[in-house]
Amino acid sequence: MSRLNSNTLFNIKVFVLLFETLNSSEVAQQLGVAASKISRSLKALRHSFDEPLFIRKQHGFESTAFAQAIYPQLKQMLLLSEQCLALSESESSDIRQEVMIACPPSLSLNLLSYLQDKASQLKQPLTFNIKPCSHNIDNSFAISYV
Repeated sequence: MSRLNSNTLFNIKVFVLLFETLNSSEVAQQLGVAASKISRSLKALRHSFDEPLFIRKQHGFESTAFAQAIYPQLKQMLLLSEQCLALSESESSDIRQEVMIACPPSLSLNLLSYLQDKASQLKQPLTFNIKPCSHNIDNSFAISYV
């Protein structure tokens, strides 16, 4: 599998879609790219594997024995990468930013509830903490992720 190191996930996606549809125009349309980009991806795959993957026919493509042999593994790689992406997207929606604000007590009277209401209205995942202070504000306060 060291030959896969030079390929991108996009190239693998092109291979899987072309294997399933046997039509490069359809693959280009599905991915929203030019047909020439599909050709370049196939060329990169063919070069990295040093094997022909498809045989061009009058109305599409025909997969080679090598393409049939590697399709299950590449399809699995693509599915796993999509699952990882879905996991990272769901985790990022759970990330909340915590904002620590240092201000004099007289200014912080209704500040916390106001900021939390505004963040909620704007659908921002923010948590605010008000730290009362006097005239010296410590520089150690920062935004952190919980």
